[in-house]
Amino acid sequence: MPQDDLRDAAMTVGNLAAGTADRGAGSAGDLADLRVTAAGSEQKQQLEALLDGAQLVGRANILKKGAAFIGALEFENGFVKGIAAVVVQFLFHGVYGLLYLAQAGKSLYNHDNAGTGRKQMLFPGKGVLQVAIRMVGLDLDGTLFNSKKELTAHTCAVLAAAARKGVAVVPATGRPRIGLPQALLAIPGIRYAVVSNGAAVCDLCTGERLYTDCMPLDAAVDILRRTRTLEVVQGAFIGDWGYMEEIGRQRIRALDLVAAMQEYLISSRKIVPDLPAYVAQRGEAPEKVVINFLKTPDGKARFREETVAVVRQYPEVSFVSGGVGNIEIIHKSAGKGSALLKLGELLGIGRTEIMAVGDSENDLDMIEKAGLGVAMANGEEIVKAHADVLTGSNDDDGAAAAVEAYVLDMR
Repeated sequence: MPQDDLRDAAMTVGNLAAGTADRGAGSAGDLADLRVTAAGSEQKQQLEALLDGAQLVGRANILKKGAAFIGALEFENGFVKGIAAVVVQFLFHGVYGLLYLAQAGKSLYNHDNAGTGRKQMLFPGKGVLQVAIRMVGLDLDGTLFNSKKELTAHTCAVLAAAARKGVAVVPATGRPRIGLPQALLAIPGIRYAVVSNGAAVCDLCTGERLYTDCMPLDAAVDILRRTRTLEVVQGAFIGDWGYMEEIGRQRIRALDLVAAMQEYLISSRKIVPDLPAYVAQRGEAPEKVVINFLKTPDGKARFREETVAVVRQYPEVSFVSGGVGNIEIIHKSAGKGSALLKLGELLGIGRTEIMAVGDSENDLDMIEKAGLGVAMANGEEIVKAHADVLTGSNDDDGAAAAVEAYVLDMR
């Protein structure tokens, strides 16, 4: 889209939004009628998101206190190199208080900083309005934990400060509940956890499961039976624990994992003689089935393709990877993002008030569904591509830096 056309269209959005506060609900239709003509352009999507958000303020009895439009556009060779940041602030009468155009926020976060190839924190709370973050979903491995699987003192202090501020600090992990480390549970104020890749939400104080979305029992048993003959490490998560066979525990030592991760796998699993038979006899649908792969001499995951071929025959489940050496199988509707949204409903916290931080493919669901998705610098490229902003690596307290910037407002 030509620069002048986009600038004019953006200014029209700002002017219409400002007028909405004066005229009340009647002007919402004007916003719906505005269209940006450059079909397929990224800018069209941004401005249409603004229109959707602007319609939210078309309400009667609204007293306009002010509206601001800020635009920064820079084009080179037909590609966007800069950003288009549009912020409209309204002060409402009575119960409405301060309303933001949050609908626009998701698309406006998602822009590369010109010339750097890195995404930029566009709304760091310094002079530009943003919806206050009231919940933070945090992946563990590769995010909160450094490469040694440790929680640093600085990260613990930042999470404790966020909890003291009244923010729900929620570990969101592929681990079973028993796999949550004591160092994390000892942080004051951490009450809820998303476990098993979003198949369950736990109240850590009462032990109650507030939400579950388990796999179909028959599909879980079939997948375990059909992959049991492969040289892999099988696990099934039921309730608070993971379950595996003795041969699986022996194979853990051969996995390409740091010692702390191997110890977690061993300590969080109970041994049963025949895993598929145990799951079938117990009759309780697993939250998750996980399969870890040994590596070939050239570094490839052994029997991954064969395992994936089996799993794909069950449309009622989906699978993601928590790293290159495993696949995690859950119900097709389960995910960390869905679980965070469900917990938000229970706590009265909206999507735009949720921030999610992660590094791996199994974090994509919450990165995409949260109001603000943050990818770690050490994260997979697909996660970075879908995130709104980037932060530092797990060895540089990157997750803590994001909490400081967007929750504690310290940067």
